Amino acid sequence: MDSEDINNCKNNIVNEIENIIEYVKNFEVHSVKDEKALDELYDIVSNMTKRVNEIEEAHRRRIELTNELMRTLGELENSHKKFAEKFSKNE
Repeated sequence: MDSEDINNCKNNIVNEIENIIEYVKNFEVHSVKDEKALDELYDIVSNMTKRVNEIEEAHRRRIELTNELMRTLGELENSHKKFAEKFSKNE
């Protein structure tokens, strides 16, 4: 369950994105400068999307590595138990 701070952060991100969407939908192009401004907004959003994809890939990889670490630790623990059982039987 997310903390209040995390939920606030998520809501703030969603609100900012919704504001950008609304702005772009209502944006009227009257000049070349307006076209360039729209292109600039597109570049910004495109870069954000690329960065979000990078963050998501890193997040996915961290989860994979954590799961792999947990499996390895579980296997190591089982190996130690088997060794301890074998060692105690030999005494």
